[in-house]
Amino acid sequence: MGREYPAQYSKTSRLNDGTEIFLRPIKPTDDSLLVEMFNGLSKKTIQLRFFSTLKYMPKEQLERFTRVDYEKQMAIVALVREGEREWMVAVGRYTLDEKEEGAAEFAIVVQDAYQGRGIGTEVLWHLAHVAKLQNVRVIIGYIMDENTRMFAVLKRSGLTMTRRHWDRGITRVDIPIDENVQIQ
Repeated sequence: MGREYPAQYSKTSRLNDGTEIFLRPIKPTDDSLLVEMFNGLSKKTIQLRFFSTLKYMPKEQLERFTRVDYEKQMAIVALVREGEREWMVAVGRYTLDEKEEGAAEFAIVVQDAYQGRGIGTEVLWHLAHVAKLQNVRVIIGYIMDENTRMFAVLKRSGLTMTRRHWDRGITRVDIPIDENVQIQ
């Protein structure tokens, strides 16, 4: 693990439907919440996010996803409270590109039951805000052309971006951070 846990990147947000979500960096202790969320994803959502048909979250991948250094990698989780229980309903992450200075690759996944409610957009905006604070100048996503929900998230976000065909069935989306995020 890199540096100290960046609690300053935590915030509460309210969706248009009134649902309150808590956004914060992932913690190593989130592994059970992440496994629960993964196990609740549909096969289609798993394929669109991971570009494969994982049946379970391999232990090595789980550790890599929950134990980030908060410098080269960042992961923001969206949590919803139902009664006394907190559920992870989305994760957005980026990893710095070792070949392109100031660039980071991002990905977002939202629990199927929570898709279409604005959570992906909130996570994307928060991820872009954190990226700005960490001097990332562009976040890049590789999205399967059939992933209409992710393209809807991008459109609803209102962020300026460029899209271009990358590979068979995959579009590359570049979101320049300085153009999109102003820090107060």
